[in-house]
This record gives sequence, C-alpha cells and structure tokens, in this order.
Amino acid sequence: MGDPVRLLLCKSILDVIKQEKLLELTAKTGEKMNAGLLSLQDLYPQLLSSARGQGTYCAIDVASQEARDAFVQDMRVNGVLALGSGVQSIRFRPGLIFGSRHVDILLEKMEGSAKVVSAKFGLV
Repeated sequence: MGDPVRLLLCKSILDVIKQEKLLELTAKTGEKMNAGLLSLQDLYPQLLSSARGQGTYCAIDVASQEARDAFVQDMRVNGVLALGSGVQSIRFRPGLIFGSRHVDILLEKMEGSAKVVSAKFGLV
C-alpha cells in the first residue's frame, strides 16, 4: 500500500506539475535552449559541436576533454552549474522551473566561456 504520507506528497507534486504546466514549459524552453546551443556551435565551430537534446535535457560536445573541463570550470566561476559527461560533452539537467529568462542567462554565460576557452586553446 505504500507510505500514505509519501503518496500524498507525490500527489501534491504531480498536481503542481499539472497546474503550473511545467511539462509544456520544459518543451518550449527546450526548443529555445537547443536553438541557442546550435547558434553557439555555429559561432564557435572549432570549439563546439553536436548540440542535441530533448526538452531542457541538453548536451553539446567540446573540442577536447581539456577544453571541456576548462569550459565547465569557467562557467562555474560565472555561476552556471553544468556537468562534464563522457569524454568531451557538457550536459545540462535543469529543474522543471527553468524558463526562457534562464536560457538567456545560460547562453550569455556560455558565449563568454566560449570566448575565453577558444582563446586559451587557440580555437579561434
């Protein structure tokens, strides 16, 4: 039968997700985020490639593991939490409340990091 308190908590969480239309927000925000990642990859083709994602669960490849690690570190210094994944990917796993204004901030910070890392690794 499960723990009644936990079941009530789960029901409340699902109700909020439905009422706030968080899944629709994620789909819309994900489209903007993926478009922004594709734009960054076009601006920095020597550094970034293979932008991909479903909703806001996105990833992009960086030229090398060293460049990826420098990119992730530069973003952290600038307040963005992103994770390295595999050999040279950066992945993003934001919460359901991640919206359009958050995408704008993320892409601005990513462009700054791309400039820094491109210069550092001679990928201009």
